[in-house]
Amino acid sequence: GGCGFCLLNSAVIGAFHALKGLGAQRVGVVDFDVHHGNGSAELVQRLVQENKVHENRVRYFSTHLLEKFEDPSLDFFPGSGDQDIGNMIKSYPLAPQWTTDSKTLTTSPHQGRQGFRNQFSSLISDLEAFKP
Repeated sequence: GGCGFCLLNSAVIGAFHALKGLGAQRVGVVDFDVHHGNGSAELVQRLVQENKVHENRVRYFSTHLLEKFEDPSLDFFPGSGDQDIGNMIKSYPLAPQWTTDSKTLTTSPHQGRQGFRNQFSSLISDLEAFKP
């Protein structure tokens, strides 16, 4: 679950207010951060699971660093965000520049400037296709 840094996530709260209070048909929240927004992702999931809004009306897009090791205590905090969750939680992880020995991503195209461009282009394409 969430690590507690987003006790009140104003972006997600604002998005759900737009849906429920202002009549928006779809909303997308883009989280551009060094850490995965697992608390924000969890909040979106809970609001959908509690039938506050249908999952086809909301998307959470997160771009963040991701580095995992065999020993999870060494993972780049918080160690989540390595995969999408259904259609509503979309992850665009980036491998950090400082390592070559983690077990995920460092040999993938998600590292360096081109990796950033590739991931952010994918995020923008997915956001445009969703049409919030």
